[in-house]
Amino acid sequence: MGFIAGDLPTLEKVAFGALSGAVQYVARLDGVTKSWQLSAPITIPASTDCAIRFKINGSRDNYEGIFRSADSSDWLRLIPESQTNNIQGNLAGSFIGGAPYSSIVVRNGQERSFTLRREAGRFYVDIDEQSFTLSLVSGQFLIDVLCEFGGGYFAGYISDFEVEIGGVLTNQITLTNKAQGATQLATVGSINATMLNYTGDEWEVRP
Repeated sequence: MGFIAGDLPTLEKVAFGALSGAVQYVARLDGVTKSWQLSAPITIPASTDCAIRFKINGSRDNYEGIFRSADSSDWLRLIPESQTNNIQGNLAGSFIGGAPYSSIVVRNGQERSFTLRREAGRFYVDIDEQSFTLSLVSGQFLIDVLCEFGGGYFAGYISDFEVEIGGVLTNQITLTNKAQGATQLATVGSINATMLNYTGDEWEVRP
């Protein structure tokens, strides 16, 4: 006689779920009104190594925000192919830009691993297996909003957002917990993320 997962003890259910492949979700943003608002700013101190990591999936050739501070003095965005590079930003009063379209197209409709990191005062961006050198920026900057800058909303999804400061993982918000709805709770740290203009229809099975 066969069995079903509901007959299994708790620990065995976990193992059964892992083997059968639990469904994973992402929340797709509309590129018009939706973004993620953090419950408090994430502060990256001056002259400190850091890494900002996330997964991203988009396909639109437009100006689209990746993150910004509350006053929009610090920001990072994706820019159109006509501008030569994939990314452009201003952090701590210094311009950064790079990842040329001739080397990679970030928004190709597939999930990309994205890391913006500062080491010894210089920024780099790692996209999947490729790394690009950016500018020297030593000052402090803030992150308050994900997926919007200057009215440029990101169309697609961002997930697995985390921040490492001085070699320590300080913030992590997966942005994949459908059951939590509009407000996604931190798995590391105390800063959560709430989707603006949330309807509940944003969730889809991760590709």
